[in-house]
Amino acid sequence: MSDKEKVWKFCMDMLLEKQKGIQQLIADARAASNNDTKSSMGDKYETTREMMQIEINKLQLQLQECGQMLLALKVIDPEKRSEIAESGALVFTDKINFFIATGIGRVQVENQSWMVVSSSSPIGKSMQGKKVGDLLTTQAFHAKILQIS
Repeated sequence: MSDKEKVWKFCMDMLLEKQKGIQQLIADARAASNNDTKSSMGDKYETTREMMQIEINKLQLQLQECGQMLLALKVIDPEKRSEIAESGALVFTDKINFFIATGIGRVQVENQSWMVVSSSSPIGKSMQGKKVGDLLTTQAFHAKILQIS
């Protein structure tokens, strides 16, 4: 299995696990809200239900974002070799290695650190179309591209 396949699979597994966890939290919050009984303290019941609904709404947004990240990964062919920095490419620099896919951040795969970034992020945009030997420059980051796969 290539580095790209390993990083891609790690990210997919991580996001699927996160998605499952969020779905469980939503189910638990709904169950807690439905099991809450009306008390003699007047508005306490309605306030609790409203607070639970706010929490469920936040979790649903997180679930939607996770789904979008999974979708971005699913369209990537981990077996495709890239000659330029583009969505789905691994970009090795003299400072850090990147996987241009979705905005996950730093991950550790088999003792190797990767920065998983979206192609629409500032660093992702600055990499687009770059080739081996090109300089990667943003306001806060300067590196030389050593390899792309």
